[in-house]
Amino acid sequence: MASYSNYKNNQQKYKNSNDMSKRPMQVITSEDLNEQFKEKLINWTTFYRRNIHRFAEHYLGIQLHLYQKIMLYLMHLSPLVILLCARGIAKSFITALYACCVCILYPNSKILATALTKKQGGLLVTEKIQKELMVMSPNLRGEIKDIKTSQNAIEVVFHNGSSFIVSTADDKARGLRSTCLIIDEFRLVKKSNIDAILSPTEIIRQAPYIKKSEYAHLAEEPREIYLSSAYYKSSWIWQFIIDTVKDTYKKKAMIFATDYALTLKHGIRTKNQLLRERKKLDSVTFDMEYKNLMIGGSDNQYYTFDLLSEAQTIEKAWYPKTIEEYFASKDNNKYKRFGNIPKQKGEVRIVSMDIAMSKSTKTTKNDNSVIKCIRGLLVQDHYERQEVYTETFEGIDIDSQAIRVRQLMEDFSADYFVFDARTYGTNLTDSMAKTLYDKERDTEYPPIKVFNNENLADRCKNPSAAPIMWAFIGSSKSNHQMHTTMLGSLMNKKYKMLISHTKCREAYLMDKKEYEGGSPEYRAWLELAYMQSDLTLNEMINLKKNYVDGGNIKLEEPSTGTKDRYVCAAMGNLFIQEEFETKLTARTVTFDEEDDYVMWI
Repeated sequence: MASYSNYKNNQQKYKNSNDMSKRPMQVITSEDLNEQFKEKLINWTTFYRRNIHRFAEHYLGIQLHLYQKIMLYLMHLSPLVILLCARGIAKSFITALYACCVCILYPNSKILATALTKKQGGLLVTEKIQKELMVMSPNLRGEIKDIKTSQNAIEVVFHNGSSFIVSTADDKARGLRSTCLIIDEFRLVKKSNIDAILSPTEIIRQAPYIKKSEYAHLAEEPREIYLSSAYYKSSWIWQFIIDTVKDTYKKKAMIFATDYALTLKHGIRTKNQLLRERKKLDSVTFDMEYKNLMIGGSDNQYYTFDLLSEAQTIEKAWYPKTIEEYFASKDNNKYKRFGNIPKQKGEVRIVSMDIAMSKSTKTTKNDNSVIKCIRGLLVQDHYERQEVYTETFEGIDIDSQAIRVRQLMEDFSADYFVFDARTYGTNLTDSMAKTLYDKERDTEYPPIKVFNNENLADRCKNPSAAPIMWAFIGSSKSNHQMHTTMLGSLMNKKYKMLISHTKCREAYLMDKKEYEGGSPEYRAWLELAYMQSDLTLNEMINLKKNYVDGGNIKLEEPSTGTKDRYVCAAMGNLFIQEEFETKLTARTVTFDEEDDYVMWI
């Protein structure tokens, strides 16, 4: 039978054909298939670990702005990352996205997100992962095994063994472990808590390969991510930021900082939005939150940020009566209003005022009149001062200012009025010496007079006027005494202020129905008391210390700054010290005839 020596069947003939329709199907064994799959899986995993921003786009399907891609990429280059960004930059969104990418690409990762409050840290899960990222990405939903968002536990568990846990930045984080530590609003967290509690939670990711001696050198560094907007230069975070910038050049860290302009560029916020925010916020808060500017204390500062921030401990502010509340309480003695603080037994209450008359212009910034309501609570051998309310105004006549003082004194149940007697102090003394008619409240206020200065006291000719005005007359000596007394009260933790505006919603206001159901204007008014606390702090850390007249301390404000709020607080503090605390702590000295020592009774 004839045969062909060079015969080829179709499979042999077309195995290298350029015509794919004729090329025979390849037969691949399961072993070859597994090897190819493993090789491609390794290649793609390596590629995405080196380009984590592409993983977010390709696999998770999240569309990102260019700056967000850059943020993601840079975040994965260094073990220490600071995102110091203005509001609206989406730093929380990017951080949550980064954490999800890490959890998927690195099995058995342990992400620990912390913040001053658990609710704040939990927003990364409830708002960013649940309500945004999982809605955008079906693949992310498929990677997540379970989510817990109860009061006791906030956690995201992934199918590959990774987890995302939320905790407060305090002792409750002890015992937890993290391969990636996230500290949200780290400016509000004590450095001692970070160093002693949070940093020790960090461990190396326990990947199986590092248990082999030949791969032990490939152990991954734990990561730290710090999120915040700008803050005060005198805070601990300023030096930390400086050190991080230096480490950036050594490829040991990364910092990403930007202001509100980026939100305008990418259509995240509108110009009108920012203008509205600018009107609502004071200049210091706007500079920190939107311009992302670190606000600096003076080089030769008298009051440090740490000292003052430790004094910001009071959660509940006192509020004066609105006109509606005034008439409601007038008609009903049992009327209860939000913001009132009942007076305690033995408590002394004062209204303190620094007076100004001129109105600021575009070219000239004048002082404000400042009024503070301060409680003096008797605690064993001293009085604890609690500054619970502050308001400021400018450019109104002296009688109108006097009436506002009397309104606050009545609402606050104040026992004394403390004021700066220089310049306009005489005018105010004369206003208080007469019967004042309050048109708004349709009531009259009887005369009151000064009791610690004869010249000013003699200006009031009404013998029935109550002697409850305490005049502070500034001089190099009395100013020195005021400054040193205030410093001593702060150091001895006797002077307390309202908590920072950055904490007031979480710590107190958010759970109050009056705040939740109030109009935007009313809510802003409730928050204003806490803003004033921050503004007082800002004034004080910017005061520069000098010496005059043989060593007396003089505190000077910056050329563009003021010290009205500080003076108002310091005068009130000095009054309590001189008129109450000194007398309280006075002791009678007697001698025991049998013993040669002094007994203090």
